[in-house]
Amino acid sequence: MIDQKRFMYFLVFAVLTVGLGLASGCSESDSHAGVASKKKLPKQTFHRPKTGSQAVTRMKQLVEAIAAQESLPAPIEYSVREVIHGTGASAHSHYYLIGDDGKSIDEDHTEDDSSEIRHEVQVDALTEFYDIVRWLPKTAAMGSLEKKQWDAINGISKEMVNEMSIFDSEKTTLEQKRELVRENSKQFNDWIGEIESNFGTPSSETDGNQE
Repeated sequence: MIDQKRFMYFLVFAVLTVGLGLASGCSESDSHAGVASKKKLPKQTFHRPKTGSQAVTRMKQLVEAIAAQESLPAPIEYSVREVIHGTGASAHSHYYLIGDDGKSIDEDHTEDDSSEIRHEVQVDALTEFYDIVRWLPKTAAMGSLEKKQWDAINGISKEMVNEMSIFDSEKTTLEQKRELVRENSKQFNDWIGEIESNFGTPSSETDGNQE
């Protein structure tokens, strides 16, 4: 009888120990500096085109790929380093693109009381297209366009965003988004043509910094 009690005691102890160990390991994995995180990030802009001509070229490529019968191109993938400064209510984050050498690009400052998390980001073709469309006014503002050209691009961007309003819903599937672009590919290409004419030649733009 005593042996049975001891056996049950050790069995319960072993289960609790393993359970606590697993819980502890999970916690360390989530908080350890440099470990990839699955938390939802703010919208990252590292795939934003630097110039209007780049935006036009990329939109043409994306509309062609989305409207085709083949599978969508592979998502853009990049690594982001989140540096969290401070703690509690005063904590704030900065995000830096990690280059091929594993180092952060354009990091502006560091502090002693900071922690780090590495994030792996994927941007599918449909999201990339929608992002570029929404960013068109800012992309145009980085160039040396006249106000009437910027106004035209801003107006077309608003029309395109309105046409793609279903993209804002989390309930909209990838296939539903793709079908919308397919059905309206001619209209999207017409809009892109108007945008291209307002951007003008690449030499009329000043290089901006990709964010």
